[in-house]
Amino acid sequence: MIRPLALGFALLAAAALDGCVVAPPAHEPGADELCRGAFQAVDRAVADAAVGDGLAARIEGFPHLRADRFLASYATQPMSEAQFDEWLERLLALGNTAREYEIANLPPNAWPRSSGR
Repeated sequence: MIRPLALGFALLAAAALDGCVVAPPAHEPGADELCRGAFQAVDRAVADAAVGDGLAARIEGFPHLRADRFLASYATQPMSEAQFDEWLERLLALGNTAREYEIANLPPNAWPRSSGR
C-alpha cells in the first residue's frame, strides 16, 4: 500500500518532470538546467534506493527517454520521418512509465523534507 505522503511526493515529482519532457521556451533562462537538475535528483534517489526499472534502459544524454530490447532494435534501422517520430514517442512513453514506477517505489525517506514543517 502506498502511503499518502509518499504518493504526494511521487505525484509532485512526476508533475515537475512532466514539464521537462518538452523543450522549454527560449525566453525562460535556466529552464534547461532546472529540468536537468530535476531528472538528476530523481535518478539519484532511484539509484540510492535501488528501485530502478531493469526492463527500461536509460539512454545517455536523454534522461526522459528509455529503451527496451524491442525499441533498441530499431535504433540502427532506416526510418521515415513519421516512423522516427513514432519511435521517439514510444521511447518517451516507456521513459514516463518507468519513471512513474520508480518514483512510486521510492521509500518515503528518499525525498528531502521541507524545513518549514
